[in-house]
Order: sequence, then C-alpha cells, then structure tokens
Amino acid sequence: MKHLNEHAWVRQWKEIPAGRRALLNAAVWGLLSIVICQLLWLPGQARM
Repeated sequence: MKHLNEHAWVRQWKEIPAGRRALLNAAVWGLLSIVICQLLWLPGQARM
C-alpha cells in the first residue's frame, strides 16, 4: 500500500511543469535551510 502511495506522489510530481517544479524545489530547500539555521542558531543564543 505504501509503495502505491509513493508511486502516486511521484506521478503527481512528474505532471508539474519543469519550471514550477524547479521553483517548488528551490522554495522547499530554502525553507529547510532556514529551519536548520534557526535550530543551530537558537541553542547558541541560549548559551550566551
């Protein structure tokens, strides 16, 4: 069942136009990097 669900996600992802897919990819990675930076930054601030 999980395999079928993953396959549906992949099919949906491939249906998205290439330009929009690149934009989504950049947005996701950008948000992820901001979250990681915040998680690394906050403990450092708490120590000061």
